[in-house]
Amino acid sequence: MEWIKIEEGGRFPDDLEMVLFTDDKTIYKGFRNCSLLGDWNYWFSVTDVGVEDVTHWMPLPELPKYK
Repeated sequence: MEWIKIEEGGRFPDDLEMVLFTDDKTIYKGFRNCSLLGDWNYWFSVTDVGVEDVTHWMPLPELPKYK
């Protein structure tokens, strides 16, 4: 999996889809909420922290498969 760069008009996760994202300092697990204030770059980590200046995101990896 590779990080997806956030660019205006680019690919974004679905609203409220759980993903990994970064502000180039920290990696967070959380979601993007585009219904809140109509802001395309409003992100929340699972610790309820709003994160600004998100630069990249990626889908969560699949869970390991056990036999």
